[in-house]
Amino acid sequence: MKRTLTFLLFLINISIRAQTVLPGPDPQPVFPQMKAYLGLTDAQMTQIVINLNDYSRLVTQRQQRMSQVQSEIQRETAKSPLDPAALGIRYAEIETICRNVKDEAVAAQNRNLAVLTDAQKAKLKVLDDAYKLLPIITEAQSAGVLAPPGPYSPFSGLIFGGILSGAVLPGCQQPLTVPVVRTGDFSAP
Repeated sequence: MKRTLTFLLFLINISIRAQTVLPGPDPQPVFPQMKAYLGLTDAQMTQIVINLNDYSRLVTQRQQRMSQVQSEIQRETAKSPLDPAALGIRYAEIETICRNVKDEAVAAQNRNLAVLTDAQKAKLKVLDDAYKLLPIITEAQSAGVLAPPGPYSPFSGLIFGGILSGAVLPGCQQPLTVPVVRTGDFSAP
């Protein structure tokens, strides 16, 4: 149940971001890096945005119903004695809504994929393959063997006493790396 709700919140976040992208006169560039990388046409981008907005509206409706059902659950839970059937029906409805949203997310993604040409799908596969490397990249950065992108040191944290720990200084956008080397006499004066 928690995993389903986490996934639903993720989808809601995506849908909220998609709501800010509405086609119209002089719209802001939408997903400009993706558009350039895949070589998407304006018509393809418009259809993708329409698909996202349709999905966003559906998620908003489902989110409103989930809020209503959660309020009903609170009211039912406050009653004494508890009515297991009434609670069960409401929890089942929440799970049904979550499953519906997941199914609709897959359908929206499939509609967006249908807009792409075979060449664009091949480029998308390259992105998918690179995405699968993300956990390995993160681990290699944490181990200090791979530098994070940007004009920083090859270490992603402080090395002190053999322990690598991340360090972010206030005001810095990226982790500021400071290799620490202890040398000399550290006895008290």
